[in-house]
Amino acid sequence: MSMDFNVVADAKGAEIRWQHIRINQFTVVNQSLIGFSMTAIGFLQTTAPDHASVAIGLLALSVLCGICCAVIRLMDFRITARIARLKRKKREMSTDKRNCENGSGLAEMLKKKRTTAKCLGQDSWILLKGQVGAFLLGFIAAIVTQWAN
Repeated sequence: MSMDFNVVADAKGAEIRWQHIRINQFTVVNQSLIGFSMTAIGFLQTTAPDHASVAIGLLALSVLCGICCAVIRLMDFRITARIARLKRKKREMSTDKRNCENGSGLAEMLKKKRTTAKCLGQDSWILLKGQVGAFLLGFIAAIVTQWAN
């Protein structure tokens, strides 16, 4: 029986490690695209300010999506921290028999926070995809603009 527990514990540990890696990679992609977009906007402003309005607009959209994505992720992390605190508080209350009535309020609050966190997480991925798409289109438009001049 202890063998099964170790397998489950190892699987849970691996899941947590991969979740940490995914969060870090998400951040790196988001920050890199903001940096590349800002650099490309500066380059286009100096080399072809009259002909690169489409490319600059798309790259600016990429930056905007990236900043919104970063803000939403911060909100998501904050709510996730609140969920962790509420779960701890609920566990503490469940050990104390006098607090049974308050436990249902905490459960409802946890459910709402989890729903909000899930929506924010989905919004983050949508914005990251928008950021990548706008960057790629802007980059292609920048190449066409430079090639045409």
